Amino acid sequence: MAPLAFIFYHLINFFVFALMIWIVMGWLYAFGVLNTGNRVIYQIYDMLGKLLEPVLSPVRRFLPAMGGVDISPIIVVILLWTVQRYVLVPLIV
Repeated sequence: MAPLAFIFYHLINFFVFALMIWIVMGWLYAFGVLNTGNRVIYQIYDMLGKLLEPVLSPVRRFLPAMGGVDISPIIVVILLWTVQRYVLVPLIV
Protein backbone atom coordinates (compact mmCIF):
# COMPACT_ATOMS: atom_id res chain seq x y z
CA MET A 1 0.00 0.00 0.00
CA ALA A 2 2.88 2.37 0.71
CA PRO A 3 4.12 2.58 -2.92
CA LEU A 4 0.63 3.46 -4.15
CA ALA A 5 0.22 6.08 -1.41
CA PHE A 6 3.64 7.47 -2.33
CA ILE A 7 2.54 7.85 -5.97
CA PHE A 8 -0.71 9.59 -4.97
CA TYR A 9 1.24 11.87 -2.63
CA HIS A 10 3.40 13.07 -5.51
CA LEU A 11 0.45 13.32 -7.91
CA ILE A 12 -1.21 15.69 -5.44
CA ASN A 13 2.01 17.74 -5.32
CA PHE A 14 2.07 17.89 -9.12
CA PHE A 15 -1.60 18.91 -9.27
CA VAL A 16 -1.13 21.70 -6.69
CA PHE A 17 1.94 22.94 -8.58
CA ALA A 18 -0.02 22.99 -11.86
CA LEU A 19 -2.85 24.84 -10.10
CA MET A 20 -0.44 27.49 -8.80
CA ILE A 21 1.03 28.00 -12.29
CA TRP A 22 -2.49 28.33 -13.75
CA ILE A 23 -3.46 30.91 -11.11
CA VAL A 24 -0.35 33.02 -11.67
CA MET A 25 -0.79 32.85 -15.45
CA GLY A 26 -4.40 34.02 -15.02
CA TRP A 27 -3.23 37.01 -12.98
CA LEU A 28 -0.56 37.84 -15.55
CA TYR A 29 -3.21 37.66 -18.31
CA ALA A 30 -5.50 39.95 -16.33
CA PHE A 31 -2.80 42.57 -15.82
CA GLY A 32 -1.61 42.41 -19.43
CA VAL A 33 1.84 41.04 -18.64
CA LEU A 34 1.43 37.91 -20.76
CA ASN A 35 0.72 38.31 -24.44
CA THR A 36 -2.53 36.54 -25.20
CA GLY A 37 -1.56 36.31 -28.86
CA ASN A 38 1.43 34.07 -28.12
CA ARG A 39 0.41 30.54 -29.16
CA VAL A 40 2.75 28.72 -26.77
CA ILE A 41 1.58 30.68 -23.72
CA TYR A 42 -2.04 30.25 -24.76
CA GLN A 43 -1.62 26.49 -25.27
CA ILE A 44 0.01 26.05 -21.85
CA TYR A 45 -2.73 28.07 -20.14
CA ASP A 46 -5.46 26.22 -22.04
CA MET A 47 -3.95 22.79 -21.29
CA LEU A 48 -3.72 23.60 -17.58
CA GLY A 49 -7.29 24.87 -17.60
CA LYS A 50 -8.55 21.67 -19.22
CA LEU A 51 -6.59 19.60 -16.70
CA LEU A 52 -7.84 21.53 -13.66
CA GLU A 53 -11.42 22.37 -14.63
CA PRO A 54 -12.90 18.91 -13.85
CA VAL A 55 -11.75 19.34 -10.24
CA LEU A 56 -12.58 23.04 -9.88
CA SER A 57 -16.08 23.05 -11.39
CA PRO A 58 -17.73 20.80 -8.76
CA VAL A 59 -16.31 23.03 -6.02
CA ARG A 60 -17.59 26.15 -7.79
CA ARG A 61 -21.14 24.74 -7.77
CA PHE A 62 -21.17 24.71 -3.97
CA LEU A 63 -19.66 28.17 -3.46
CA PRO A 64 -21.87 31.25 -3.31
CA ALA A 65 -21.33 34.16 -5.71
CA MET A 66 -18.48 36.27 -4.38
CA GLY A 67 -18.57 39.22 -6.77
CA GLY A 68 -16.27 37.82 -9.42
CA VAL A 69 -13.69 36.39 -7.00
CA ASP A 70 -13.02 32.70 -7.53
CA ILE A 71 -11.84 30.99 -4.35
CA SER A 72 -12.35 27.45 -5.63
CA PRO A 73 -8.58 26.91 -6.21
CA ILE A 74 -7.92 27.74 -2.56
CA ILE A 75 -10.60 25.28 -1.43
CA VAL A 76 -9.18 22.57 -3.71
CA VAL A 77 -5.63 23.12 -2.43
CA ILE A 78 -6.80 22.94 1.20
CA LEU A 79 -8.73 19.73 0.51
CA LEU A 80 -5.80 18.14 -1.33
CA TRP A 81 -3.32 19.08 1.40
CA THR A 82 -5.71 17.67 4.01
CA VAL A 83 -5.95 14.36 2.15
CA GLN A 84 -2.21 14.33 1.73
CA ARG A 85 -1.49 15.03 5.39
CA TYR A 86 -4.10 12.89 7.13
CA VAL A 87 -4.63 10.01 4.70
CA LEU A 88 -1.48 9.49 2.63
CA VAL A 89 1.31 10.38 5.06
CA PRO A 90 0.20 7.79 7.67
CA LEU A 91 0.15 5.15 4.92
CA ILE A 92 3.67 6.03 3.77
CA VAL A 93 5.27 6.20 7.22
